[in-house]
Amino acid sequence: GELIWKINIGAPVHLAPALAEGKLIFGSADGYLAAVKAATGEYLWSIGTGSNINASPVVAGNKVVAVTNSGYILAVELATGNLIWKKEVPQNKGNYSRNAPAFDGLRIYCAYGYRLYAFDIETGNTLWGRTISGDTRTAPALSDGKVFVGSEYYMQAFRADTGASHWTV
Repeated sequence: GELIWKINIGAPVHLAPALAEGKLIFGSADGYLAAVKAATGEYLWSIGTGSNINASPVVAGNKVVAVTNSGYILAVELATGNLIWKKEVPQNKGNYSRNAPAFDGLRIYCAYGYRLYAFDIETGNTLWGRTISGDTRTAPALSDGKVFVGSEYYMQAFRADTGASHWTV
């Protein structure tokens, strides 16, 4: 294929960008969350997060949610990049996340170290947190009111609304 556009962003992008409303949204190793026009590569907005972003961001309605290596989860406006909320993830073990958050229309789910969390999309408040059997290795997956996550040696399922354990294998 023919190269359509190329921009220098100044730091590595480790995982897939998100795409919504003609915007390509990505986090970088220098701690920026940014959006460009997917058609042209023209910068639309950029916000410093204070730490590397080594996980794909997720679009949650009119918001973009990202996790940082220093233990924060944040939401910005998709249209402008303006910060809506930024919260420290109450970590257990493990010190960073390479796993994209997941969104079910109400809550954001984040696997961080040895914990799985649910956050309110509007406020960023922690709704629940559960210990995982081993360091998380996968992004959360959602289906039928359950959150699924993989760790070093296990797959686990939790109720999306309460975080109650459903099963572990």
